[in-house]
Amino acid sequence: MYEIFYKLDKEKQKRIINSSLQIFSINDFKHASTDDIATKAKISKGSLFHYFKNKLSLYIFIYP
Repeated sequence: MYEIFYKLDKEKQKRIINSSLQIFSINDFKHASTDDIATKAKISKGSLFHYFKNKLSLYIFIYP
């Protein structure tokens, strides 16, 4: 399910994970913005949705 994400270089994976953790810890799931996650990770929102199907799949990846 996360094959594309795992093909990224480790530094980019780390940015996405850390950004997601930070945004989800500040806001609840409903109010966490994928725009904010993408901006903080220095990637486009489209790229984020290329790596993860939707916000829920990202959330489940971060908090299994």
